[in-house]
Amino acid sequence: MTAARNVSTPMHEKLSPSEFQTARMPGNNYETPLGIGADDGLELWTPEDKRILYVTETSASNAPSPRGRSLAFNAAGLHKKLHFNPENTTIGIVSCGGLCPGLNDVIKGVVQQALDMYYCKRVIGFRYGYYGLTKEGKKHTMILDDAVCNNINLQGGTMLGTSRGPQDADEMVDTLLEFQVNILICIGGDGTQRGAYLVHQAITRRGLDIGVVGIPKTIDNDIAFIERTFGFDTAVSEACKALQAGMCEAKSHLYGVGLVKLMGRHAGFIAAQATIASQSAHICLVPEHEISLDTLYDLLERRFEKRTYVVVVVAEGFGQTMLEGDAATDPSGNKKLGDIGVFLKDKITAWLKANKAKYPESTLKYIDPSYMIRSCPASSNDAAFCVQLANVAVHEAMFGSTGCLIGYWANNFTTVPVPLATKIGKRVDLQGMLWRSVREVTVSKRRGRVGALNEEGDVINATSPLAMDGEDSDGTISRLANRIEELEKLIAAVREREKQKDRQMQQMKDYTDKLEGHKLPQIGMTRNEQAATAAGPPAHSEFAAFEGDDGRMLEALENKYAQMKERLRQPVAYPHPPADMRR
Repeated sequence: MTAARNVSTPMHEKLSPSEFQTARMPGNNYETPLGIGADDGLELWTPEDKRILYVTETSASNAPSPRGRSLAFNAAGLHKKLHFNPENTTIGIVSCGGLCPGLNDVIKGVVQQALDMYYCKRVIGFRYGYYGLTKEGKKHTMILDDAVCNNINLQGGTMLGTSRGPQDADEMVDTLLEFQVNILICIGGDGTQRGAYLVHQAITRRGLDIGVVGIPKTIDNDIAFIERTFGFDTAVSEACKALQAGMCEAKSHLYGVGLVKLMGRHAGFIAAQATIASQSAHICLVPEHEISLDTLYDLLERRFEKRTYVVVVVAEGFGQTMLEGDAATDPSGNKKLGDIGVFLKDKITAWLKANKAKYPESTLKYIDPSYMIRSCPASSNDAAFCVQLANVAVHEAMFGSTGCLIGYWANNFTTVPVPLATKIGKRVDLQGMLWRSVREVTVSKRRGRVGALNEEGDVINATSPLAMDGEDSDGTISRLANRIEELEKLIAAVREREKQKDRQMQQMKDYTDKLEGHKLPQIGMTRNEQAATAAGPPAHSEFAAFEGDDGRMLEALENKYAQMKERLRQPVAYPHPPADMRR
C-alpha cells in the first residue's frame, strides 16, 4: 500500500539538486557476473545518468520553479560495470531498531543475491544492531549462507537480533576492517541510517574502500523522499484485523466503545490507511491533527446519534501534549511517549460514566496490537517488495554507491543520500487525498453528513474536510450545507415510500384474511359457525354498498386483492438526487 506523498511547493525551494546526488566510489573496473538479458536481447541495465524526477505531479496553478524541475534522484538497479570484484567481496549485514514485518525477508534476499547471483566471497551477520560492531559485541558475529537462512522469511522478527542506540563510529569501522568487510548493508529507520552515515563519514576520513548502503525500515512509513517502506503493507493489514475486533466488541454492547491504539510515533499513516481499508473505525486520531478532549467527546456524541456503538483508532503519537510526563528519551534519542491509549481509555470511560443516564449500559473495550503486528511475518506483497529492495541494495553496493539508502519513488527504485532522507520526516498531509478519504468515512464534527446510505438507510460517511476546517470565504460550506439539506429531504422521501409500502402489505394481508373467511366450506360446520360465516366479514367503508349481497361482496374483494398485487409488483419510484450529487 502506498501512502500519499508529502510534496509541497515551499519544500521545492528549500532543496538543491546537489542534495539528490548519491556519492559513488571511483572506479568501475569489474564486469558483472550477472548475464541477465544476454540470451534474450533484453536490456535490463540501469544507465548511470538515469534520473527519477522528485516532482512528478504538477498543475497549471501549482507548477514548480526551474529549481523544482531540476530535482531528481539517481535511479537504482542493475549495472554492467562494478566497483567491487565479486569473488573478493565480503558483505556485512546489520539490523537495528524496532521489529518490523519483513526483516528476515530482506536478510535472506541480500544473502541469496550476494552468494547465488554475484558469487561473493561471503556474507557476515553482525548481531544485535550496532552493538554487534563493537569490541564487545563482535563475538556474536555469524556467517550467513543459504542453509542458515533457509525458511527464515516465514518467521517474524530478525534472525540477527536488534538493539537501539548509537555506538562509536571508529570502533565499528575497526570491526569492519578486522572482518575484511567491503560493503555494509544497514537495515533500519532514520536513526539507523544516521548511524550508518556516521560510519560512512569515518570510512571517508580514513580513506578506506568500504561502501555503506541502507535499506529503510520503518513500519510507520515516515521516512521522507521515499513513498513506501517494507512492513507498512503488513502493518495495515494486521491493524484492520484489530479494528474489526474492536468493532465486534463495541457492536455487541449498548453504547459500546472500541478503542484501538496503533503504531505512529510522529506520523499517522497506519491509522489513516487502516481506517479507510477496514471501514470499521468511526473516529481516527493522528499526531498531525491534534484535537481536544471536548472535541473527541462531541464526535462520540455525533456517532451515538446514529448508532449505539463507535470505534476509535488512535496513533501512539497523538495527544502527547495532554499527558504529563518528563523529557526522558530512549537509547536512540527518541522522546519516550506517554501511553495515549490508556489515557483515552480512562477519559472516555469517565465520560461514559458521567453520561450514564444518556448512554445506559455503555462500556469500553481497549485493544493494543502493536507488538503482535511488529513481530508477525510479512504479507506476500511486502515479502516481494523486501526481496526487490534487497536485490537493488546489492546491485548499488557492488556498483559503488555509498552513504545512501534504497528508496522507492514514482514506481522506480532510487538511491537517496542519507542526509536528504533524514532532513525532514514524512507526515500525513491534511490537505491530501489520504486524509480526505479518512474524513469521508469517519464521523464529522458538523451535524450534517454527506455520503452513502447503509443497509438501514442511515448516512454513514463524513462531511468534507472543509466542513470542519478553514473559513467559508468562497461559499463552499454554504453550498455544501444546501446539498446536505437536499439529501436529508431525499432520505425522508425514501423512508416515507418504504412506510407506504409496509402499509400496502398490511392492507393486502387484511383483504386476504377477508377472502379466506368468505371461502370457508359450509359442510361440517356447526350452526353457530354457519351463522357467523353467513354474516360475512366485518363491514368496511369501501364495501358498505354490498352488505347483504355475498356474491357482489366476494367479487369486490377479489378485484381489490388483484389491484393490490399489481401495485406491489410495480417498482418503487424513488426520487432522484440532483445530478451533481449522483455517484
